[in-house]
Amino acid sequence: MKQKKLLPAGAGTERNSGIEAIKVMAILIIIINHTFQTFESGSRYTAGQDYVLKLTTATTSIQQIICTILRYGGSLGNNIFFVCSAWFLLDSKRADKKKWISMFSDIWFISLFILGAASMSGSCRLSTKIVIKSLFPVTMENNWYMTCYLLFYPIHPALNSIIDRMEQKQLLRVTIVLLVLYVGISYVIHRKLFMSWLVLWITLYFTIAYMKKYLKESSEKRLFNVLLIVTGLLGNTGMVLITNFLGLRVELLHDKLLYWNVNNSPFLIMTAVGMLNSGRKAGGKNYLINRLSGLSMLIYLFHENLIIRTCYRPQWVDFVYQICGQNYLMGGVILALVIFTASAAVSFVYEKTVQKPVHDAAWKMYTYVAKAYQKLETVLLSFR
Repeated sequence: MKQKKLLPAGAGTERNSGIEAIKVMAILIIIINHTFQTFESGSRYTAGQDYVLKLTTATTSIQQIICTILRYGGSLGNNIFFVCSAWFLLDSKRADKKKWISMFSDIWFISLFILGAASMSGSCRLSTKIVIKSLFPVTMENNWYMTCYLLFYPIHPALNSIIDRMEQKQLLRVTIVLLVLYVGISYVIHRKLFMSWLVLWITLYFTIAYMKKYLKESSEKRLFNVLLIVTGLLGNTGMVLITNFLGLRVELLHDKLLYWNVNNSPFLIMTAVGMLNSGRKAGGKNYLINRLSGLSMLIYLFHENLIIRTCYRPQWVDFVYQICGQNYLMGGVILALVIFTASAAVSFVYEKTVQKPVHDAAWKMYTYVAKAYQKLETVLLSFR
């Protein structure tokens, strides 16, 4: 999310454009979320802070509530990408080292390239912290999804082996327990029960596995998936509206409109699963959609690069604010569409020019490191 190009999902077959269209929609709503996140957070890189919109605060403004709901698009998009990947990874027998190394090298090279470009242009005063984080984008979790995926991808064959050895009742029980703990309790009470996004992904992986193995008929039904999507969207919107209603009356809840904006939201997960199943049923082949979907990892890495989001995007948001004023909804969506288009264009150029040399260099480096490690391993194994 071609499978090499974002979160790997399956191998070697022509892609289902129904699923790919869902992924394109996901990256677009993620960019819309990130744009409104910048409206919300402010920045020291802009002269003024007039554009700041407090989306956490209870309000009577319909526009502000809509913008708040759009902020939930990031969590929805994350879940869409993961459940789509999980669907295909469940059929995988091994982790592809070259795919992993290619992803790692894309993350590192793009981060280093933007760091170099920003430093040479002098258009952004970079702190020591930003420089260090840009040099180590995976370790520093500059894009948490990518770091988490690099950790998850190598272990998915082991998870598949565990799932394949389970009887239906065992898999159902494990799935229910994980869902109760990490999509139930941890949704209401954040950061408890040693919750992490890696733990959540394992939970979702078992959930998709059960659906794929034992809920084939239900997951194929249009009505079932429409109910999942509608219930998920209405449920998530309802949580925001109820929190807003209470926040106008209870001080403790006054700034909690984004409290439910988490990846383990049961409503957003339901929506993502319903969209996955709907995309699978839609099928079809569309070259443009498949190409855009194939660029989605690169689009994500360029538009959400640490320096871009910290230094440049606030300036773009401030520029849009000077034009659109307090019409935040229109200005934010237009800017998000521009960022999406520009990121797709830059990603296409990167893919056609330097991506292959970057991947080749990374693979050569890996082979040298692997040979050195094998010698060390031989020495360690010789100890008795």
